[in-house]
Amino acid sequence: MNLKHYFIAITLCALYILNLMGCKNQQDANEKDLLTIHIKDYENKVIPRPAVISSIDTIALNTCGNFMGDIKTVCISDSMVYVLDRANTVWAFKFPSGDFVKRIRNVGHGNGEYVSAWAMTLGDSLLFLMDFDTKSILAYDAVLNYKSSFRYGFPAMDFIKVKDGFLFLNLLATEKLHRIVHTNNLGEVQQSYLPSKMSLDMIYNETSFVRDKNGEVYIFPPFSNEIYRWTSGGPKPAFRTDFGRNTAKDNVKSSYDITESERAFNTGFFIVDHHIINNFYHSGKTYYSFYNMKNGRQHQGYADTTEVIPFAPRWQSSNGLIGYILTNDYDKWKPQKDSCDAALFVFHLK
Repeated sequence: MNLKHYFIAITLCALYILNLMGCKNQQDANEKDLLTIHIKDYENKVIPRPAVISSIDTIALNTCGNFMGDIKTVCISDSMVYVLDRANTVWAFKFPSGDFVKRIRNVGHGNGEYVSAWAMTLGDSLLFLMDFDTKSILAYDAVLNYKSSFRYGFPAMDFIKVKDGFLFLNLLATEKLHRIVHTNNLGEVQQSYLPSKMSLDMIYNETSFVRDKNGEVYIFPPFSNEIYRWTSGGPKPAFRTDFGRNTAKDNVKSSYDITESERAFNTGFFIVDHHIINNFYHSGKTYYSFYNMKNGRQHQGYADTTEVIPFAPRWQSSNGLIGYILTNDYDKWKPQKDSCDAALFVFHLK
């Protein structure tokens, strides 16, 4: 080996070592940034509402005498509230008044029609609606005028708009198409992430994506203890829940096995302001964990069922948790107007 080749070899070796060190440092940084929330001593403990909730906004939805089915999902923008009910109807109301704007139930196979409305998301000044049966996404303007649609080619349960397309939760993860699928704005697959061999034969949460007030998107795969933040490089681990001895086993083949294991498992996840909130199920009860990222304080237990306004959040807006009631089915709280068949409650955290 001559001197020139010797220096080239030395240089290549040095670059290789530096690259390995960089990868190791990046891995260490990722582990350092990953926040683990330890959940314990929650059984038989009530979370006092004043300890975690600062105020509650009520949005009485004026349905103008039209029947509203059980609410499936909700989206709130700066000026509108969108509700999808289980009767396949999409509603638009003014925010925060709850005044009726429009309702659509365009069921069918024609242009602008859907068969089974399943999920909604906001983005690019549009409301996007997922049709589960036809694997289609329909786009509407702010007052539910149909604009366009596209199809995607796999069974999905939830989705969210991101800057360069959409993220989907793939129900049937395979070796080629993993649990989280990134498509462009036309539904064409760009990449998939988070491989999983677990079959989702039982699902407790229908929402796997949340967006915080800064526009950051977080991913919560079903029955996972990991929460990921979406980046230009794909999902990055952000938070982890640890139930200690009650943690469900890894690498189970079926979600049903987790539900029957008598271990604790997550059923929902929210990120509001500086709070991380997850609800989880253990031994036949639903519990909540509140973690304050500013001071590290935690509150864990179950909600007080004696409260007039029930705390059972299903979704989140940019600044609060969202729960609901159908007023005809609830006796503790009644609206002032007879035309209100449902009410949303936005819980603001301390």
